[in-house]
Amino acid sequence: MIKIPTIQEIEASIGGRPKQQSIKVRQLVYLDREEKQQLNEMAKERRTSVSGLLRQWIHEQLNR
Repeated sequence: MIKIPTIQEIEASIGGRPKQQSIKVRQLVYLDREEKQQLNEMAKERRTSVSGLLRQWIHEQLNR
């Protein structure tokens, strides 16, 4: 009889870095076009991503 591997065995045999549980979660927000443009410009000035800019601002607000 042919042994059919389990999904876990197949994933393990593919190689690469083992999957780790993510410590981050996605939060979706809606912006108008002007807000988006302002965030993009601020991020560009500070040489970071919009996500990085928002995370930094959130950390500052939460750690007051």
